[in-house]
Amino acid sequence: MPNADPVRVLPVRATDPAVAPLLDALTAELAGAGYTPEQTFGYTADQLERAGVHLVGAEVGGRLVGVAGLEADGSGGGELKRFYVEPGHRGTGVADALLAALVEHARGHGVRVLRLETGDRQEAALRFYRRHGFTPIPRFGPYVDSATSVCLERTLPAPPRLRVTSVTVGTSRPRELARFYARLLGWPVTTEEGPGPGEPPAAGWAQVRPPAGVPGPTLNFEWERHFTRPVWPAEAGRQTASQHLDVEVADLAAATEWAVACGAVPAGTQPQDGVRVLFDPDGHPFCLFR
Repeated sequence: MPNADPVRVLPVRATDPAVAPLLDALTAELAGAGYTPEQTFGYTADQLERAGVHLVGAEVGGRLVGVAGLEADGSGGGELKRFYVEPGHRGTGVADALLAALVEHARGHGVRVLRLETGDRQEAALRFYRRHGFTPIPRFGPYVDSATSVCLERTLPAPPRLRVTSVTVGTSRPRELARFYARLLGWPVTTEEGPGPGEPPAAGWAQVRPPAGVPGPTLNFEWERHFTRPVWPAEAGRQTASQHLDVEVADLAAATEWAVACGAVPAGTQPQDGVRVLFDPDGHPFCLFR
């Protein structure tokens, strides 16, 4: 059954005082299951440190109740190391949280294949790994001649290729706002559409694209029927700006003067040197920075 307290997974060191009892408990549990020292391959705390194993711990109620590690081989593979959860917290989601954290770390560090070794009598562990997509493979590395070893593997699919190409701004005056940003940035308005049936004259849709060879996202402006001008700095109970554009400039003073000439209004609050916050004609904040 789930833990009453939430599971918190955090990076730990093998030398942390709270980690050593968990590593010792794992060693003792394997010995109690009948494995000889030659049939266990768990790293000591020193070996974990020297090998650069990424170690995470699971806290429940402020106490460390589980630990697990990942050793990357530098060529897209990684091996799970020293995976242990206290018996009283098994089946509660702690092991799932530890594995999820290691998978996330693996994805972020170029690891595409996870491997592990466990004992042939560790039925609960084998069920857990199979449930999480691990499948049996031939024994590898130091386990090749270990008759009691079972090795498993899971391939992590490469993440899909994603690329941010545009930003869409909700506004009450899309075509007017597109012309403002086109003038401000020196980019062309590439598309304009008028209002739909029953919509007010200011409605519609417009797009501003950077010229060829100029980096930057396409800016889309779409009509929002119930648009409310945001307040910045934020005030409780009022519409906030959920995002804003940052525009890099070479000369902050000249760029600010130009933005005002285009129709922008400087904000009453300016949070730092090197940045100027302004509002576009429909009240969206944007920043000029150098």
